[in-house]
Amino acid sequence: MIYIPPSGRTYNGSYVPSLTCDGVITLICNVTCETLILDGVISSNYNARVGALDATGKVCFRGGIGARNAVWHGYSDLQGNMTISSLLQISGNFRSRSEIIAGSVDLEGNIRIDGRLTASQITGCAQLGLGITNAKVFVVDFREQSRIAKLTGSNIIIHRAPFSLMTRLFLNRVASQSTFLDIPGGITGDYIDIEHVRAETVTGADVNIGPGCIINTVRYRDHIYIDENAWVGKYEAFDDPDDSESSGSDSNSDDH
Repeated sequence: MIYIPPSGRTYNGSYVPSLTCDGVITLICNVTCETLILDGVISSNYNARVGALDATGKVCFRGGIGARNAVWHGYSDLQGNMTISSLLQISGNFRSRSEIIAGSVDLEGNIRIDGRLTASQITGCAQLGLGITNAKVFVVDFREQSRIAKLTGSNIIIHRAPFSLMTRLFLNRVASQSTFLDIPGGITGDYIDIEHVRAETVTGADVNIGPGCIINTVRYRDHIYIDENAWVGKYEAFDDPDDSESSGSDSNSDDH
């Protein structure tokens, strides 16, 4: 194992089983190792290709990070694209300004990803601030006021996490009326089950609009359910999920 302390000991970029960077470090080479541990302010104009990443702090790899598995925790700020072939776990307060691609993503805490997020599966319970997001499976309980720019996938399930004890005792009514997941670019999927979501459009084969939702237009192919405590401006059936102009005859407006 090579340990680079805050004084910034030289690392020549050759392969090592494990590399630890602790403190304010500038790496002037590509990083290749099985385990990379980052804690502090780490910057590099190069890339990192590792088996397992464990990181916290302010990290910048302008050439990008590629890893098999990655764990981010604490207060973290990432600059540079990141590709995780298997599992990406993020907890604490995390922000990324770049694109993230992963096999599976688990989110917990306060998560902000400004760039595109793409994964086979995204799960978790978190306060969200996401850019354009695509996942085959998206199953998330959101906390506080949250936002996703646009969401596409196959199975999409979004619920609001239970309020804390303090909120339930004193602020339940106010919080219930003002806490949403906003998705201004809309939701497109196959099976969609959402609660307390505000969106311009929801399009899917099997669509369930749960309590607290405010949706301008819902388009469905096979099935639709609208909870009595949701509001939908209009809903319409379509035959071809790729044909945005086709709709069935059971179109309604301002009924829910």
